[in-house]
Amino acid sequence: MTSVENMLAVYNATPADSMLRSIIRRVLVNLKDVGGMTIYDLAETCYTSPASISRLVKKLGYKNYSYFQKDVVDCIAKYEHHNRLIPLDSIPEGVDLPDFFMDTLEGLLKNMRQRMDKEKIRELAQTIHDSEKISVYSYTGYFAEIFLQSDIFVSGKICDVYQQERDMMEHTKVLTKRDLVILLAPKCVYGTQADKAIDDIHKHGAKVCVITDSRHFSGLKKAEMSFVFEGVMHSVDMLVLQTFLCVVVMEYRRMFIDD
Repeated sequence: MTSVENMLAVYNATPADSMLRSIIRRVLVNLKDVGGMTIYDLAETCYTSPASISRLVKKLGYKNYSYFQKDVVDCIAKYEHHNRLIPLDSIPEGVDLPDFFMDTLEGLLKNMRQRMDKEKIRELAQTIHDSEKISVYSYTGYFAEIFLQSDIFVSGKICDVYQQERDMMEHTKVLTKRDLVILLAPKCVYGTQADKAIDDIHKHGAKVCVITDSRHFSGLKKAEMSFVFEGVMHSVDMLVLQTFLCVVVMEYRRMFIDD
């Protein structure tokens, strides 16, 4: 999840009349200027105090304003590719954008269906059931994690979802050999520490299941379980990984929740 998506998630979950929502709205409107602003400049722009900005960035998961600022600058710099399902410069001249998107998505889903190992999916569902705690480390930030999280809680187990890399790395310290981490790692997300996260997970004895769109991801060799659906290195791959996680969720629910 990017810094912008993180802010939007908090923004959308905050009451409309909240001062926090008002502050985030002004930050979002002025995103392109944040890189050149001190915490005092941003506080003035948002009609609030530096202390309020400091509380906001900590609520968003950042150690301090400087880390938040650097993350926003990085997100804006990568915005053209990172936030587009289909980068415009990859579309052939004269080709209709909606048709190109649907054709790409249909091809990816067809590939996923052909490569889907139903027995392995049932094995993953069983592993989820047998684990004490289940954690999801997600670079995709969509809806399927919430489906899985709610079903696991309903079945009497703890399931937390981590979408900020610094939170993932910190969380690895409290894992045990009874725990399972499901890592959604699309290759269109650059500069991640996903490989190091797997090392840290194993350091504490927990198991890892990797779901990715890259058969070249170095962490695959280390994971106890893995599902690979090769994509096109665009953000559209995230939709495929999310669709597959929905299949896992349905199988888990069929096996252990629904009668």
